[in-house]
Amino acid sequence: MDNQQQHAPPSAGSLDTFVSAIQDAGGDTGTPNSIPIPRNLFNRFPQLPRYLTANASIPLSLDHVAAEEEDAGAEDDDDSVESADEANELTESMIEANLERLEDLDDCVEFSEANAIKDLKDMASVPQPPSEYVPPAVKTEKGEPKFEELDNPGDWSRYCFNPSFNKSGSYISHSLPTGAVPVPLDNGVRQCAGWTFLYKDWKMQDHWKSDGLFAPIVGTIEFPTYRCMATQHNMSPEERKSRLNYKLLKTLGLSKKRLLVNDPLFFYQLLLPLCRSDRSDIPNDPRKSYYSEVMRWTQSYAHDIGLGGSYGHRFKEVMIPELVHFDGILIRDGLLGGSTDGAIYRRWQTKSPAFDPDTSSSLTHTRFLQLKRTLKLNDNKTAKKKGEEGYEPAYKYDFIFDVVCHNVRAITETASLDLCGDESSWAHQGWGEPGAGIIARIMNKPGITKGGQTVLLVDAYRCRPYSYLHRHKLHRKINDWNAAGPKEVRLIMEKIAPFIAGGGSERVLWKSKPHSTWDNHFSGCQILNWLGEEGYAATMTCRRNRLPKNVPPKYFHTEKTANGDKVARVARFQNPISAVKIQKKASVTGDPTSPDDFFTRVHVSMQSTSSTNFTTVNALNEVSNFIRIKNRGRTSTGSKRVWGIEMNDARALYLSTYGAVDTLDSMIRRCNIGYRCFKYWHAAKNHALALAVAVAYDIYKECLTETAAQEYWQLTDLERKRHKPLSFFDFRDKLSQQTCRYSPVNQYYPGDKNFRVVTAMSKESRDQAKRKKEHITTKAKSNGLISEEQYNDIKKKMKLNDTRFCGDLTKIKKHLAAKESITHKLHCAVCGKPAYSRCTICNVGLHGEGTRSKDGNRSCYMDFHCNTYFNLCKFDTPTAKGSASWTPPTPNDVAENRLALKRLEAGCMPTRKRR
Repeated sequence: MDNQQQHAPPSAGSLDTFVSAIQDAGGDTGTPNSIPIPRNLFNRFPQLPRYLTANASIPLSLDHVAAEEEDAGAEDDDDSVESADEANELTESMIEANLERLEDLDDCVEFSEANAIKDLKDMASVPQPPSEYVPPAVKTEKGEPKFEELDNPGDWSRYCFNPSFNKSGSYISHSLPTGAVPVPLDNGVRQCAGWTFLYKDWKMQDHWKSDGLFAPIVGTIEFPTYRCMATQHNMSPEERKSRLNYKLLKTLGLSKKRLLVNDPLFFYQLLLPLCRSDRSDIPNDPRKSYYSEVMRWTQSYAHDIGLGGSYGHRFKEVMIPELVHFDGILIRDGLLGGSTDGAIYRRWQTKSPAFDPDTSSSLTHTRFLQLKRTLKLNDNKTAKKKGEEGYEPAYKYDFIFDVVCHNVRAITETASLDLCGDESSWAHQGWGEPGAGIIARIMNKPGITKGGQTVLLVDAYRCRPYSYLHRHKLHRKINDWNAAGPKEVRLIMEKIAPFIAGGGSERVLWKSKPHSTWDNHFSGCQILNWLGEEGYAATMTCRRNRLPKNVPPKYFHTEKTANGDKVARVARFQNPISAVKIQKKASVTGDPTSPDDFFTRVHVSMQSTSSTNFTTVNALNEVSNFIRIKNRGRTSTGSKRVWGIEMNDARALYLSTYGAVDTLDSMIRRCNIGYRCFKYWHAAKNHALALAVAVAYDIYKECLTETAAQEYWQLTDLERKRHKPLSFFDFRDKLSQQTCRYSPVNQYYPGDKNFRVVTAMSKESRDQAKRKKEHITTKAKSNGLISEEQYNDIKKKMKLNDTRFCGDLTKIKKHLAAKESITHKLHCAVCGKPAYSRCTICNVGLHGEGTRSKDGNRSCYMDFHCNTYFNLCKFDTPTAKGSASWTPPTPNDVAENRLALKRLEAGCMPTRKRR
């Protein structure tokens, strides 16, 4: 009772007491209602509540004291006065502490009503203790100390830092809602197992100066700086981002014109080349071949299983265009929603709503099944068998992953210094290689319960995989490395080591050791120490069973908090716990006073929605607590919501560099590539095919939108404004059409002219095909009509405002009468297939009227002349004067819309005749 009375605020005659106190301190009261009094005058009186001595720089007026005396009530209500004042003081101190750290930055934090605050007037969106909060009485009889006497290094509030008692009722300690307690102070330092614990802001240079380990050399050593050019306000500067080799892309065939006409197949073939790299006519082509190798292995496998020859079923030789069509059909099926649920045969059923003309005209269903049966991505004769050294359990589908990652590295000039690692999953309900563990149960992956996984190391800011590692049980053994996650990080980092400066490879993608971000599956002291020894930097979320070794878990945030816990919500904005450990590398080869001989581990433990731990190595230069403002909705509609989220440097770094693999997985799912097959590796191959499509789209976007690329291709401001990048859907739409209709006869892509189907043509036919250079995205539809997009493009090119742009249709009569049957085979100028008729005026081979396709398309003879000698209409082209839709052209129509007698490079678009 005496102790409580000693620390109770003065209530009886408090105004007189305050005035006399000021007079005793030498202050001049003057007029109490007008003269402010410095609060530091009350520091001499420890019995006064803390709100009187807080914020000494802000004067306190006696008006406040009088108002407080009126609100206090009778003398026997002291407890209620104290609780209300302390609650207000707690709120005020939290506002002042957090307002200084507010940062109006942006990150990807999902909005939820639980953390939304619509008004920032009082708390600047920071949760606060309830106004009716009453601090519980101190249980001195159970050994609980007074709050003012506690060891509180983080300045945690009384609302969040509460006492805990054991089952017998004895006091244990004060802790946060997650069970965290401070490390005891020992000789002015809080250390445990070599870790230095800090509960407020931390900076690297201050730690080096204060740590006794570096005291002898602190004057001769430079402080290390990790993640150069990155700051708290800009975690991902442009200097750390990757860049394509635009000069190489130009050599590979990319031009300004090709970039602006949107040619998805070109970017696709950068990753999965359509031709052999040594036959692409590109000097020192650095890409790895894909379709040529798949063709060779598929043909060999078909022969090995008895297809073809004198005894087997008839089997046509596999060609590269067919394999391209095969993948194009899969891309096309996924574009249409994958609504067949794997029963892709419905795309060939003409009476089915799922019928697709592009798929049907690309390959017959029988041929598609033949290719599906014989498709191989490896040579079974040369592949390592189980038990042999170098055996790779994923050998059946490893090739396509290897080609994609190799070619991404090949066309990259500078790789990103920030990488993201995570697993990518594909579903399959069957069985994999016996004893390899490729197929297993998969948890926490929506839509996938069983299948395989591949760990990808990708660019943190773009969809660019640099390396990969298939997940199975037969990886190379490493002494004392038992956990799968840390072992995978080490193996995948060893794969990119040759491409780092000093790694021995001719291609240097990283001038310094990169920083990588991983989730808690890959965390652990073992891998972090290895990364530090090798000079790498890393940031990971840390599992609660992989906290720093030999440190009791009670010194970190480890316990879960209940949903809706108000105390836990307020505690999110308290100072985090930082544990720092600077270690000297085991093998030092250079100057012993160099910062490169040390690596720094920083573990940041904080409370978010529950306990959250971030562990880093060579990644952080400082740790501070701040708040980011988030907002959603619109002010005009009254739905504007603004709230603050807890943040520190470790969390900001993690959020800014993690999630690239998840973004890539999202794009892969949107591709919907797949079909029914009992062979497990087909699912992995289709997953990699979708990966190639997503990466090709990312490369296309960089070439069209990045400032450096726009400057290299010399895009004008008008071109930048007009030519916006295609959406991912439109990109896949055009890519699926191009792959389904791909033919090397057009000689539009590198290496096309070296295909046998082209070299077997006469020189005149080859030259004509080269002049043609048909681009599939502007080619007329198979029903003889042009699309809405083509119609608008024609109007823009011809500068027409009228919807009519037909020319003189009588010019085609002489060509229709000039058709001649021939006995020797020519290649059709439209489709490239063998033809036995020709136009004697144009002197080109063309299919006649007797070769109409099953869906009723017009013949190649009509297509060629319609596209060449007169304009196509938006609707059906009238070919006779008696047609119901035909109207005679006026002299003005003929004069303004007369066509040139040559075709455009784009294909069927007409143009004005030069005068």
